[in-house]
Amino acid sequence: MVVVEMSGRREQGGLRLEEPLSVTHPMSRNDNIRTDSPGEKDVEEGICSFASSSSDLKSIEVLPKGWRPYCALLAGFCGMANCWGIIMSYGTFFRFYKEHLLLGASDSSVGIIGGIVAFLVLFLSVFVGRLADAQYHRWLLGFGGIMTTLGYFCLSFTGGDGHDKQGSYGLIFLTQGLIAGVGMACYFMHSSYLSIQSFPRLRYLAVGITSAGATTGGVVYPIAISYLLQKYGFPKGVRLLSVIIAGFSTVAFIFGGPPRHGKKTPLKNAHKIECWFKYGAFKCTPYALFTAAMAMVFFGYTPLMFHITVWSEQDHIRMVWFLVILNGCAIGGRLASATLATLGWLSPLLIQAFFIALASILVFCFWPLAHNQNDAIGFCVSLGICLGVIIGIPASCIAHIIPPEQMGYLGAWTGLMWSSCSLFALAGPPIAGYCVKNFGIVAVGYWTGTNFALASISVVLAMVTSRRRDMSRVVEARSEDGRMEKPEITR
Repeated sequence: MVVVEMSGRREQGGLRLEEPLSVTHPMSRNDNIRTDSPGEKDVEEGICSFASSSSDLKSIEVLPKGWRPYCALLAGFCGMANCWGIIMSYGTFFRFYKEHLLLGASDSSVGIIGGIVAFLVLFLSVFVGRLADAQYHRWLLGFGGIMTTLGYFCLSFTGGDGHDKQGSYGLIFLTQGLIAGVGMACYFMHSSYLSIQSFPRLRYLAVGITSAGATTGGVVYPIAISYLLQKYGFPKGVRLLSVIIAGFSTVAFIFGGPPRHGKKTPLKNAHKIECWFKYGAFKCTPYALFTAAMAMVFFGYTPLMFHITVWSEQDHIRMVWFLVILNGCAIGGRLASATLATLGWLSPLLIQAFFIALASILVFCFWPLAHNQNDAIGFCVSLGICLGVIIGIPASCIAHIIPPEQMGYLGAWTGLMWSSCSLFALAGPPIAGYCVKNFGIVAVGYWTGTNFALASISVVLAMVTSRRRDMSRVVEARSEDGRMEKPEITR
């Protein structure tokens, strides 16, 4: 049994900072207690890792000294730009493929290219997270940069001269979908992990700044892709795009070294599946509910992002500017939610539940009813803020949910959550393509809104069960202290 003492918050520099949790293992109270029962070994390793980090946390300054933590923040920022920044820009390629390179292809077939990228980024996060726990930072960033750049460089040779029907669907799927997708997967989980470990006292704000790299990339890449394709054509334009990707990758590799306060959890029995997939995490009810919520989010999110440009064309809005506004507003949502969580005013789970529910209402109302440019831009701004929060704060939610004795496996738990969402991100675009074919573009809005509504309910349940678990731990800690302090009566 592990006794966890929950301490309060204190003020420093205007911030309400969370005091570190103190963890006491029964072994420290009674050396005769045995803890070698099956399954206890991994728990004890997590306890030792977290206990050592908790004891040092009081001495860690709020704003770390030295250049390394801030360089790690820059590395994570660039990594997210090269991951979700590119994924959120796939709508630009989607339209180009539909109108030129893959003219006549169905929405489902074109959408599956972007869907496989999202699938790989999410599914491989479970491996990336475990490697991050083992401090393989340089290997991840180097491999990710090479694969992402190589994938887009090879993509430039798959479309002939860039004219109508000259694209090879199989080669586009291989280069942009598989090769580049594997490379992007190395950035996603690693970026948020790096920021949490570099700024342990301001982890929510650090994750928010890092995740803002995704929305920054979502602003830069649509403009760059549209400009390069129009001015230089598909082959040369995509090669120049790969140079931009290589630049972000280089910055991430140079500055993304191991964090100063990171705790290494070595890979043991790497040939066994238990080393990578911590299925015991699903025994934690709040974690299981939150993972289910994020799966439903991605079931609706990827179809929305891939078809929103088609929807915007109904009102004669330029696709690139629509995406730029959407992704630009997401920056504010990510930073604002991270600030609120850091100040301690609201828990990350409450913030997530509210904005998912708000996004559901917005999609239900505006997607079928917005018929002019002003309505569409208003929808774009408000939805962008919501999506910035929804995609940016989950890593902070896992750090809030995870039991203290498992903090040594933070990367593995977070990666498993993202990996569980991967099949839903892959299945979403083909289902949406079928709906568009049979019911029109308005069906995508109803599909996304329904999934967001169900996800918000699941996050609320995760928040309630997490609160009950924390309260039970407090009661358990107090009762245990009372028993230990009670004097023995000798006759």
